[in-house]
Amino acid sequence: MQPPSSDDSSNPRGRRVTFSRGASVGLFLAIATLLLFLGVTALVDAELTRRMDAAVLGWFESMATPRLDGAALEMTALGSAYVATIVAVVASIFLWEHRHRYSAILVWIALTGGWVLNRLLKTVFDRARPEFFEWRTPYAGGASYPSGHSTTAMVIYATLAYVVFRLEPTPTLRRVTTAVFAVVIALVGASRIYLGVHYPSDVLAGYLIGLSWAAVCVLGVETVRRRRSRGPAQREVGGVSARSHGEHR
Repeated sequence: MQPPSSDDSSNPRGRRVTFSRGASVGLFLAIATLLLFLGVTALVDAELTRRMDAAVLGWFESMATPRLDGAALEMTALGSAYVATIVAVVASIFLWEHRHRYSAILVWIALTGGWVLNRLLKTVFDRARPEFFEWRTPYAGGASYPSGHSTTAMVIYATLAYVVFRLEPTPTLRRVTTAVFAVVIALVGASRIYLGVHYPSDVLAGYLIGLSWAAVCVLGVETVRRRRSRGPAQREVGGVSARSHGEHR
């Protein structure tokens, strides 16, 4: 990725409309995914997802092979706290070195906040993990809903996809990067179901709340960044206006 201009540079006036549109889309995405999460939660609480969960788990069980077992363990690691931390460290160092300070901060706010949010939701809902078949992973701790790996994967990779999309000037590279992150997110969720440690509804809920949280973080950090970048310019304009007023008195 080519290192474009710093996050701290002032935005041209022509970007105000773009920011407003982006903020509207982000706000809509955050609210829509949160409402969908609440809807899925209501269905799970009413046990209306039981048949769907069982059918999907049964399909994954029928596809199981020793080779897929190994691949699933590799894929599920991409949503672990360990790998997500490494990804965040590497990404934030790169962004900080190229003076994209707000983007680096965004990565950590999204990731750490996502962990806290997921742990809180697991404590609140306290759903037992599935026992549809014997797990294909040696350990899976904590409650089942929502999936922690799916939440983490959505938060870290969706946030990085946004950062790349905003900073990378090459359209092809933006599209390829976004597609790669989307595939990784999907594989992490699928691996949790395949390994038998999550219901499909756990994974879906993790995706929804993770995307909602990522959108909130992007909106918050971008709003602060934009306001701070406009501050010096506004003060300068204000000073010029005051001097001009004084000269005409």
